[in-house]
Amino acid sequence: MSWVFLVLLSQTQRGLHEGFLWYDPVFDTKDQCITWVNENPLTVFRTLNHYYPGWEIHDTLCVREDRLKDMNIQPYPEGTST
Repeated sequence: MSWVFLVLLSQTQRGLHEGFLWYDPVFDTKDQCITWVNENPLTVFRTLNHYYPGWEIHDTLCVREDRLKDMNIQPYPEGTST
């Protein structure tokens, strides 16, 4: 089962909430995901600041790819993939 890294962000002044899903790299285990996140905090912060400047990180999760549907998260527009 593949694992991915998911960050939930918010901008409280505007009441906005977003999620940023990493699909590169993809991990074989939860522990691999957690280790990558812990070893690459600058990559995470720089990427999030690029796409979401001024937003706050609300939560971070390492989640099994098959659980995204259970969480009502659709990573790609229907009919497309990477």
